[in-house]
Amino acid sequence: MTRDITPAGSPATGVVDEAFAEVRASFDRFCHAAGIEALGTMMEADVTAACGPRHGRDAARRAHRWGRTRGRIGFHGGKIEVERPRVRGVDGREITIPSWETAAQEDWLGRWAMNLMLINGSTRRFGRAVRLPEGDVPAPPGSGISKSAASRRFVALSVARLADFMAADLSTLDLLVVQIDGLHLDDDLVLVAAIGVDGEGNKHPLALVEGATENAATVQALLDNLVSRGLDPTVPRLFIADGAKALSKAIRRTFGPAAAIQRCQIHKARNIMERLP
Repeated sequence: MTRDITPAGSPATGVVDEAFAEVRASFDRFCHAAGIEALGTMMEADVTAACGPRHGRDAARRAHRWGRTRGRIGFHGGKIEVERPRVRGVDGREITIPSWETAAQEDWLGRWAMNLMLINGSTRRFGRAVRLPEGDVPAPPGSGISKSAASRRFVALSVARLADFMAADLSTLDLLVVQIDGLHLDDDLVLVAAIGVDGEGNKHPLALVEGATENAATVQALLDNLVSRGLDPTVPRLFIADGAKALSKAIRRTFGPAAAIQRCQIHKARNIMERLP
């Protein structure tokens, strides 16, 4: 930690003016400098609100300045290092600065990683995709644009998105058809998915579960998830499946004899073609 012995003023006075003079040659640098200065101004306003004017005496203040330190926030698909003030309350405990907390919690890094993975980008080329090699935004070690850092962010964000997806309420959907199918990714890995179709023909992704095989236990876990999230098992629906006995058995067990089960015509055609010369 370094003590703040500098006079009051903008954290980056003159930097934006200097960068703007070179904006034609380096717009990246201008945005970088302008963003840091704007954030510094916001943080200084938060500090003043908590501590009162610098060098002033305010009996009602609830905190006092406690030097400065450096932290990292997301920018341009990676991280940049920014100097920020520190504040301690009258009880000696450090107080968070709202503008810094907001900037630090903004998940630009995760969204960059998720977007590039969804458009079939490679984690190996993530750094090149978010920062130009000849650009003026620095990318030193620890800036969060390595392939391992991008992979970790993608995994963490996709896990969180899947958890939200698997907990979404289904009671408001008027589903007439539920199609269930398994995708074999490996000898020991199967993903079983369910898609619902409402009365207007709109499709709704419903659930996705992982299993070793497309057996009754895996399918039952998927159906139990649908029921727990509001899919009424007493309403008659059409279920489209690939003809697996385990799948039909689980559907009958969960939705009763009133559930209509139709063999998927695509799967049936594939089975026929596989048996023909």
